[in-house]
Amino acid sequence: MKENITKYFRLLLRNYFLIIAVILFLIPFFWFSKGEIDTGGDSSRLYFIDPFTWLKNIPLYTINSLNSLNIDNPNFHLIPFLFFLTGLKYLLGGNSHLLNCAFSGLLLSGSFIFTFLSIREIISNDQNEKNDIFALIGGLFFSFSPLVMEGWLKSLYGFNQILVYPAVFYIFLKYIKSQKIIYIYLNVLICFLFSLNFSFSTAPWFFAFFPFAFLFLFLYSSALKKRKMFIKGLFLFVCLFIFSQSFHLISQVVNIFDFSNPNSRAIFSKELAENRGLVYFSSLQPYSRLLYNFLNQSQLHLPKGIDSFDYGLKQRYLYFLYIIIVILAGIFIKKKVSLLHKKIYSSLILIFLILSFFMSANITHYLAEFYKLLFVIPGFAMFRSFYSKFGMAYGFFYAVLLSFSLKLLFDLVKFKFVKYIILLFLFGLIIFNSWPLVSGSIVNT
Repeated sequence: MKENITKYFRLLLRNYFLIIAVILFLIPFFWFSKGEIDTGGDSSRLYFIDPFTWLKNIPLYTINSLNSLNIDNPNFHLIPFLFFLTGLKYLLGGNSHLLNCAFSGLLLSGSFIFTFLSIREIISNDQNEKNDIFALIGGLFFSFSPLVMEGWLKSLYGFNQILVYPAVFYIFLKYIKSQKIIYIYLNVLICFLFSLNFSFSTAPWFFAFFPFAFLFLFLYSSALKKRKMFIKGLFLFVCLFIFSQSFHLISQVVNIFDFSNPNSRAIFSKELAENRGLVYFSSLQPYSRLLYNFLNQSQLHLPKGIDSFDYGLKQRYLYFLYIIIVILAGIFIKKKVSLLHKKIYSSLILIFLILSFFMSANITHYLAEFYKLLFVIPGFAMFRSFYSKFGMAYGFFYAVLLSFSLKLLFDLVKFKFVKYIILLFLFGLIIFNSWPLVSGSIVNT
C-alpha cells in the first residue's frame, strides 16, 4: 500500500505542470459566492444562465435582440460555442454558477497548458525534463500577465483567445515536428468549436495574433528544414478552415461588401476611420510607454479607475529582470549556441520587436506618426485601442522569448546557486503579479 502511494506521489511530482493546471482551473470557483454569475463587461454574458435558450433566440436569426435598429447582423458563429456550453452545463447538473466558474477555469488553465506545451516543444528536440522549468515560467508568465489580465474585466467573446490561439499554435508545432496530418484536422476541429473567435466580431484579436504566429511557424519550420511540409499543411488547413467556417463567414463577407451595412462602413468609411479610429487612438497614444510593456505591466494611465492594474507598477523596477534576461541572451548567443537556437532566438526577437511597435504605438515621434498613417488601411481602425488588441499576442510571444532566452543563458551559466536564485526571483515576481487575478479583484468590480 505504502509503495503504491509513493509511486503515485512520484508520478504527480513528475507531472507537476498538470497539478498547477488543476489549481489554475479551480481558482475561478473562489471568485464568486454561490449562485453568482459574471455577466458584466463589454458584452452580455447572459448565455451562462441558459446557453440553450440563448442558442434558440440569438444566433439562428440574422435580426435579433442584440442588433440595433433591425440591422441584418448574423451571429451564426456563436452556434458551436453555445452547443459546447449547453453540453458543459448538462454535465454540471444544469448549474449556471458552476458553468461560469468551470469555463473561466478552462480559460485560465488552458492558457497555461498550451503556452507551457508550446514553449517545451520549441525548446526541446527531445523530452528533456530539465527544460520543463523554462516552459513552466513561460506558461505562468503568460497566464498571469497584466497585459492579458485586462481581458478578464471586459469579458468579450474574443477573450477565449487565451485558450484557443495558443492551442492552435501548439498543434501546428506538433504538426511540424511529427509531420502527422491528424494535427491539421485537430486544429480545424478546434477552430470550428470556437468559430466565434474567427468571426467579424473578434477580428482584431485574430489579426493581432495569427500573422505573427504563422510568421514564426514559417521561420521555425525553415530552421528545421521542414518549410515545404509546413506550407503544404498550412494550405490544407486554410482550405478546410474556410470550408468548416463557411456557415458564418459567407454571411459576414456578404455584409462586409454591402456598403449600406454598418459593418461595411466600419471597414471602408474614411470618416469613421478618422472619427472613431484615429481620434480615439490619438487620445490614448500619449499615455503609452514602451517601458511598461517590457516590464510586462499594464499601461499606468490607460485603464483609469482600475486599481488592480497598478499593482505590479508599484514595484516596477523589479521587473527589469525580464528584459535583462532577453538582452543578455542576445549578447551571449554567439557562445556555444547551436545554429538552430540562434535562428529561433532571432525569429522570436523579430516578432517581439514588431509587436512592441504595435503594442506601444509611441516609439519616437516618427514611428508614432507612421502608426497614424496606418489608419488609411481599411479596417485598421479596429486597432484604435491598440494595447488591448495586441496585449494577448505580445504577452504570448514575450513568454516564449523569455523562456527561450532563459534556457540559452542557463546553458552557459555553470553555477547552480545563481540559477536557483534567478528561478526563485522569477517565480516570486510572477506569483506576486498574479494576485489581482487570483484573488478575483479584477472580475469582482
